[in-house]
Amino acid sequence: MNKVPVADRLEIQEVVARYAFRCDTKNYGQVAALFTEDGTWDETVIGMPLCEGRAAIHNFFCGMADSSLEFLIHLGGNHQLTSYTGHSASGTSHLHVKGIFGGRSIEILGYYADEYEKYHDEWLLRHRRLVEIAPSVGLS
Repeated sequence: MNKVPVADRLEIQEVVARYAFRCDTKNYGQVAALFTEDGTWDETVIGMPLCEGRAAIHNFFCGMADSSLEFLIHLGGNHQLTSYTGHSASGTSHLHVKGIFGGRSIEILGYYADEYEKYHDEWLLRHRRLVEIAPSVGLS
């Protein structure tokens, strides 16, 4: 893999952190802004719909405001980049999600397999896919 400049590495890590923070603070209307126009959000492994395109991602997350989701907390770490070209990159980051949905406790253990793209000097998510490491709890 090409050497990743520190500034790019930090900016990519920042978009990952912003995603978690916006989800956890219910700032759902701003989640889609972290994705490219043709970005995809894929948490189908836990029964969520596949969202293709920024508009679909926006509509899904804005719908979360009306759901029975009481809270979520994303605990992330072990971020690593697996490829880098200067204008695109890919990587993974582990997550442990806890929350209350429909009065039930939920827990997700896994990692995000991400693709990133630099657009107008800003790193964005192009594709985010959740991979489970252990079976999720409370979602069925």
